[in-house]
Amino acid sequence: MSGTGPEALVRDILQGLGEGRYAPGQRLAEPDLMARYGVGRSTVREALGRLAASGVVEQRPFRGAQIRLLTRRAARDVLRVIEPLLGLAARQAAEAVAEGADPAALVEAAAAYDGAAQAERARARGRYYRALTALGGNAELDRLLPLMQVHLIRAQLREARPLGTAARAAVIGAIAAGDPDRAEASARGHVRALLAALPDVPDAAFAPVPVTPGHQPAGSFAPPPHASTIQGSGAAHRVPAPRAPDEHRAPSGADHHLSGAPGIGGQDAVDRLIQ
Repeated sequence: MSGTGPEALVRDILQGLGEGRYAPGQRLAEPDLMARYGVGRSTVREALGRLAASGVVEQRPFRGAQIRLLTRRAARDVLRVIEPLLGLAARQAAEAVAEGADPAALVEAAAAYDGAAQAERARARGRYYRALTALGGNAELDRLLPLMQVHLIRAQLREARPLGTAARAAVIGAIAAGDPDRAEASARGHVRALLAALPDVPDAAFAPVPVTPGHQPAGSFAPPPHASTIQGSGAAHRVPAPRAPDEHRAPSGADHHLSGAPGIGGQDAVDRLIQ
């Protein structure tokens, strides 16, 4: 990692998600990060705060920081937002070429991305998307796309993503030809292919859906055995039944420290937003 400030720490954790050094659901303990990167607690806390603000990390009282594990619904929603944004980026890049802009930098960045070794793919991917938005000249897209939790999508659905080299070639070909309609359709089509693959990804690859008080989704657990029903002025209410004197509740298990990737059944982590 180059540099020792919070920016360098944030950059390395995001890059580590793409490379598999970090995984969704993994706990980020401050002492471990301090030792690994040789930085102070204030630097680690600032970096974790920035990652939390961008939606990559969750910080919970008394639990510390953890890389966010998306639910199936959240992953789908992220991709649905990414689809029109990426399509717009491709369309505006093609429009710029049609008006005389040179696509050489984007073509070169795409070729470098396709040929990058695994350790360099995260950097090559970043250069490719920066070249795409720079060619289109839309500063808002350049600002918004990095906020779309794409690092989590890449890491969490690595096994589910369709191959991206051919799809990227179709996008680049349409942009270089100055064809906005075809460029947008190609960019959006690849994201739609990933959306279509989501139903086949095992539940273990996603975070469980949180149950809100008073709501019991279909397939959730039945009421606990030590419960009885009493009638009030309105609907029936469940209250715990009295326990026998010799009945004791088993102590809860210790909270486990996740120092590595959680077991997510082979779907352990999309290697890229749309490859």
